[in-house]
Amino acid sequence: MSKDLQIGSNIYEYPSPGEPAGWSEGASDWAQGVTDALATVQGPNDILLTSSSLVIPDGTPENQGPFNVNGFLFDSATVQGFEAQFLVTRTYTDATPKQVESGDIMGNGTGTGGDFFISVSSIGDTGISFSITANGQVQYVLEERANTQNIQIKFKAKTIDQLGNS
Repeated sequence: MSKDLQIGSNIYEYPSPGEPAGWSEGASDWAQGVTDALATVQGPNDILLTSSSLVIPDGTPENQGPFNVNGFLFDSATVQGFEAQFLVTRTYTDATPKQVESGDIMGNGTGTGGDFFISVSSIGDTGISFSITANGQVQYVLEERANTQNIQIKFKAKTIDQLGNS
């Protein structure tokens, strides 16, 4: 006897063990439904939670940036939009309190290798500013602050990707 399995509002008749031949259509339909549902959870260009250390500026002209945020890169040929969340933590070698900044970066591009555009909103002040290159690389510039010991960023992003030849 088959079993009804629900994914979203769709119900699929899934075969039970020992069903006679001819059950593959129900199993295939269910597998496609699961695949479609999972595509809304994680897309091919989404960025899972990632952590990276940032370069600390030292006042020399060659160490002012912008610098790439390792792993914070979008495929300019397929990503048409994204929404990213970030958390930056800046620690000091002296008694200066740790600084934290969190926020969102929303961006869009043509999905054909053209320019990207971003908008950043955040809470806190770690002295960071973000930009993005035409090929989808998120970059940053940091304000120089005395006695900075370490700067970490955590980020994740959900993308809207070009489908097929749209």
